[in-house]
Amino acid sequence: MSKKYNHMIDMAFQIETNEEDFYNIPKSEVISALLSRISTIVKEDDWEAFGCCDTYEVEENKPSSRTVEGGMVVEIDGIATDWTFHTTDDDMEFKYE
Repeated sequence: MSKKYNHMIDMAFQIETNEEDFYNIPKSEVISALLSRISTIVKEDDWEAFGCCDTYEVEENKPSSRTVEGGMVVEIDGIATDWTFHTTDDDMEFKYE
């Protein structure tokens, strides 16, 4: 079996706004700027727009095993699951009780 590798690649783009704080820029404007940058990269065949930040060999994925009893998953890959927390609200505070 051939080896597999995972590559983390970055690509920069810019956006000009009247906002000082990045987090106040509407998501739609950020996405629009990103798509515009991608379009430019494709049109100009700009391979230098990308940088590789990290590469690592991917370990072979073993299929996970699940044990189901009475319609509930009770074990995943040999680790017992406890669904109590997820099925009760005993630890939750309610404002209007």
